[in-house]
Amino acid sequence: GEGGNETMLTLDNSLLPTKEVDGESVLLFYWLDVYEDSYNQPGTVYLFGKVLFDGAYVSCCVVVKNVERCLYFLPREKLHRSGRPTDHTVTMEDVYREFDSKFAIPFKIKRFTSKRVLRKYAFEKLDVPHESEYLQVLYSASCPTPQPSSSGASFSHVFGTNTSSLERLILSCKLKGPSWLHIRNAAVQGQPVSWCRMEVCVPSMECVGVAKEQAPPPPLVVMSLSSQIIFNPKTNSKEILGLGALVHPSVYFDKPAPSPQFKAYFSAIRKPADREFPFRFEEYAKKMKLNVQLAASERSLLACFVAKIHKTDPDILLGHNVSFVDLEVLQHRMAVLRVPQWSRVGRLRRRDIPKGHLGVQTLCCGRCVCDVKVCARELVRVQSYDLPSLVDAILHSHHSTLEPDHALASFGNSENLGSVINHMMNESLFSLRIMYELNVSAFAQADTTH
Repeated sequence: GEGGNETMLTLDNSLLPTKEVDGESVLLFYWLDVYEDSYNQPGTVYLFGKVLFDGAYVSCCVVVKNVERCLYFLPREKLHRSGRPTDHTVTMEDVYREFDSKFAIPFKIKRFTSKRVLRKYAFEKLDVPHESEYLQVLYSASCPTPQPSSSGASFSHVFGTNTSSLERLILSCKLKGPSWLHIRNAAVQGQPVSWCRMEVCVPSMECVGVAKEQAPPPPLVVMSLSSQIIFNPKTNSKEILGLGALVHPSVYFDKPAPSPQFKAYFSAIRKPADREFPFRFEEYAKKMKLNVQLAASERSLLACFVAKIHKTDPDILLGHNVSFVDLEVLQHRMAVLRVPQWSRVGRLRRRDIPKGHLGVQTLCCGRCVCDVKVCARELVRVQSYDLPSLVDAILHSHHSTLEPDHALASFGNSENLGSVINHMMNESLFSLRIMYELNVSAFAQADTTH
């Protein structure tokens, strides 16, 4: 029951799977990934992970609201006038008043809180003492922030201007990688913002805390991806001809590799613009148990793939070079073809496809991306990190690359096209086996704090 979370649970607050811990009602939540959209939703951070509900682990999104900006103003010793120090000794009241007049009023900060705090400094600025008192100021993340180089009559430096809400949450709540959290004051969201099966929101980051006693991690849904990419000389761009995936619904980080290595698989392939599928290919595919969906266009192929990901709801997406090839091309093609509900590739409902390489990194937000090629570079020494070399060095097996021209030529007969699909599925299997062999599931966790 760990996979296949295609529908959202209809819950009210009384049905949330909370438990009593130290006299408090908390939601026990295993976090895997974190994301923020600082432009459209400043001060809101999305935590993604798993909760145990009705005997099965299901995907869950915790929406943390009202994460405030936190600035630290270092008071000067003497008040400055026209860039020169005066005899007036600076007080915290001076810094408070200057923040109010210089930033709060022009930035339209209607409400802020401040207090005197003691902080240490260990970076490059020589005129900042190792330890000193600061004025800490908290206010809404929707309001602007001073320039990092800002100084004033009563303060010499301001720190925290570039700290994101995501970074604040991770540091303040001491989130050191995927772990069990206690979520207090969780309430069911009205309008869902994620594709997760369960979704709750909390009014502040004070409601998020690391559980004192860490139970073993829950089973995770792993999907190994591969794609067959071709080059279209007319448009001078890469296109997706086929996609394949292997799925295991319950992989444990802290246990040996599962057996069997996968429990479900699917593939989809579309016909090129100038070709047709071989005669009676559907019959051939059924006979050979290829479990392949035939698509009339690249757009319908990608829509089918997005629907499969949503239905399977993987926690980890893995593949060889998946973050630099497969997802990059997928991002570009979904944007060009305007694939509906594209954001189901990840777990956050979004309208506009993110652009650029940073966009590729956040395309699947809510799901951890494990690139086997990147992980292998950290763990093994081989002359090349392409898939055939890794298969040879780690699995002591043989794999050859398939040229895009050969893939296009395979539409001549069923056997050749079947071979292309099998080749694609073998790539998924080899990536999965390499992950198991190197035991690099933990590397997916490192990708959660982008």
